[in-house]
Amino acid sequence: ATPPNRFRGHTSLGRFQMKSIIVLFILCIFLGIPHQPCSVTIPDEMKAVMKELEPFVEKGKILDLEKRASSLLEKQTTTEGKVACLTYLIEAYKAQKNKEKVHSTLDTLMSVAPDSPFSRMIQLLVMTEEGRGDEFLPKCRAAAASLPQSEKKDFDKRCRTVVAQSRTIQPQKLFSAFEENEVSAEDAYKGKLITLSGKVGSIETSATGRPEVVFYVDKSRIASVVCQFPSDSRSEVAKLKKGKNVDIAGVCRGMFLKTVVKVEGCWIVE
Repeated sequence: ATPPNRFRGHTSLGRFQMKSIIVLFILCIFLGIPHQPCSVTIPDEMKAVMKELEPFVEKGKILDLEKRASSLLEKQTTTEGKVACLTYLIEAYKAQKNKEKVHSTLDTLMSVAPDSPFSRMIQLLVMTEEGRGDEFLPKCRAAAASLPQSEKKDFDKRCRTVVAQSRTIQPQKLFSAFEENEVSAEDAYKGKLITLSGKVGSIETSATGRPEVVFYVDKSRIASVVCQFPSDSRSEVAKLKKGKNVDIAGVCRGMFLKTVVKVEGCWIVE
């Protein structure tokens, strides 16, 4: 049997301990940060499927979940209901480590709702766990076009966060990787989304007026990883405090002058 923690959470967004992938998406991806009020309405067809299948997830009954989700799928007449059932099936097959069925069910999901942000997010979550997040990220981001304008920016950030969190690293380890072998580190990180998890060393403003968070990697306070945020993120960065732990995502730009590793286009991972 698969351990409960593997069944109940989705490792590509490890900090969000949700009961299943569908709940993870609705609460953490589509509706915003957990515990935050939201106004998006969950379709009744999806609610009905969740009500039927969540008890199996709660009890860790993977085989029963698979059987019931398959049965429900045959009765669905709406896209929303089919998508919900297929998503639960993907989670059941993932829990059983049945990669072939995960992919065949994912293919079915994509044929049922090929342009749906929901389907694209599920696809991205699955493929990111398999190390192919960068390949599928553009498709997920493109799906935001069908969302209301007020939701597009948040959805896009959630897409990028999924991939960035698959490469979570401490600032000291990132700097050491570049210091030890810059060529190898560039292949692994440069131009790619990453998440830095560490203690804030200082909070500054760049010469161009952009807010920056600095992680110092040694006591000299010379060697560092500098995370630069867009200009419109000042209010977000202003809430941070020196010495506090934070997760920051962005695109790694590599090492400069052998003393600084730069990460740009950053945002705080809640």
